[in-house]
Amino acid sequence: MSLSGIDGVLFILFPFSTAQVDVLSDEFINSINKAQSFWRAGKVWPENTTSEFLERLSGSVDPNLYRHEYEDQIAHRPQFRLDANIPEAFDVREKWPQCKAIDKERSQGFCNSCWAHVVASAFTDIYCIASKGETNFEFSTEDILTCCGPECLADAARSCTGGRVDKAWDYLVEQGGVSGGEYKSREVK
Repeated sequence: MSLSGIDGVLFILFPFSTAQVDVLSDEFINSINKAQSFWRAGKVWPENTTSEFLERLSGSVDPNLYRHEYEDQIAHRPQFRLDANIPEAFDVREKWPQCKAIDKERSQGFCNSCWAHVVASAFTDIYCIASKGETNFEFSTEDILTCCGPECLADAARSCTGGRVDKAWDYLVEQGGVSGGEYKSREVK
């Protein structure tokens, strides 16, 4: 895959950030499916679902609001080769089949907690891959939502109003996390 292919994927995702696009329309879904073949877009919400409802579920705080906190790290980040040989296809599920959580979709329900889910999911996958599949448990999203603290939250009083991916990541790195699957699943190890 060339970098222009990656640009195409980014172009496809860009409309999600604009209010003028009806992301629930058949036209929009078809345009995504025609432009790429990595996954299939489809309707997973009831017909009467509003865009406002979906926007409420998108709760990651814009990292550019806090860019000044990371200027030193950004200035010293490693440079990547643009002439790298990128494979045409790569499926992480095939590369690490022993890591079952990689293929799992987490549900945030009506809580604006995608920021916590993505960090718990990433840590779960990284931990399993690093252990070569010997450690296969899920980091708890609820632990992040309840214990990360006000610095993680968009609204310091409520964890379901959005939050900061960077601070949730720092929380797990610095404090560690507990195991636990979906809410009320009792998947504790």
